[in-house]
Amino acid sequence: ALSALQQQSLDAADTNPERIKALVNRWLGEHGHATALEQSVDDVIDLVSMLFDNLMADPRLSPSLQVVIARLQIPVLKVALRDRQLFSHADHPARCLINELAEAATGWTEPEELGRDPLYGKIAEVVERVVTRYRDDVNVFDNALRDIRYFLERERERARVIEQRTRQTAEGNLRVELAREAVQEEVEARLVADL
Repeated sequence: ALSALQQQSLDAADTNPERIKALVNRWLGEHGHATALEQSVDDVIDLVSMLFDNLMADPRLSPSLQVVIARLQIPVLKVALRDRQLFSHADHPARCLINELAEAATGWTEPEELGRDPLYGKIAEVVERVVTRYRDDVNVFDNALRDIRYFLERERERARVIEQRTRQTAEGNLRVELAREAVQEEVEARLVADL
């Protein structure tokens, strides 16, 4: 049932816990299964929903990236139902991916052309990969985590190089200006001395 939901584009209303439970129950009923969810499944749906609700409530997270990251809710729910270590181990790949994406997205300013922004594009790509590929192998999250970390490290390095070049250019421009002023002062001093 969750795999079927995972492939759909769910909006914010569809990702509240009661709506997820209703969608799962409806799917189970349509496919001849019992429609009553076990209490433990019900609890896991609530926990994952609370996790994403807290993430989406962060005012530093732009609405565009909230929509993208929220698409991970169903795959993360599937992980949580299979592997309860998601909640108890801070280094669980699914949990680390959520944290890494949230940290990268925090404070990001939405550009005019969203589709041309490298961070938005990479986050959307990583989320799409997880949504389309995750079935039951948590390595999908691990690979996505490595990919986003590699991207962010390259972006930090690129920003560092740009900052260094900008600083060197500013320092060079300052030296040229100081030399120009020194030459001007020397020319003026000699002109006054010659008079």
